[in-house]
Amino acid sequence: STQSRSSAASDVYKRQLIVSGIRDIILSCAEHIQEDIKYKIPFFSLHSGICYINVRNKVVDLGFVNGSALSNHQGALVTNDRKVVRTISFESVADIDKSLVRELLFEAIMIDEEKKKGYNSIE
Repeated sequence: STQSRSSAASDVYKRQLIVSGIRDIILSCAEHIQEDIKYKIPFFSLHSGICYINVRNKVVDLGFVNGSALSNHQGALVTNDRKVVRTISFESVADIDKSLVRELLFEAIMIDEEKKKGYNSIE
């Protein structure tokens, strides 16, 4: 029906807005952050993988590659039975808490920088 097609198109548009909003925040957090498509989704990295954006059903996940290393003192990240990756999900643009997302990203970037320093000291 036209109604369900219209609703589906609206959902797709809504998810695109969420992806765009998250992407803008990620790219504003570090000058040299690289964006690549891996596994058909956008991945962001500096020295190694920092995070990715994944659209699934009616939500958009911001996943942190080394999420288990994040403090998660805000309680925003979920494990979904994964050992290392942690995610935060958004159902609408209004759900995006920019200061929270930036805080998580800055911590993930700091961990990435520390990992690089650690690797360099071994060489």
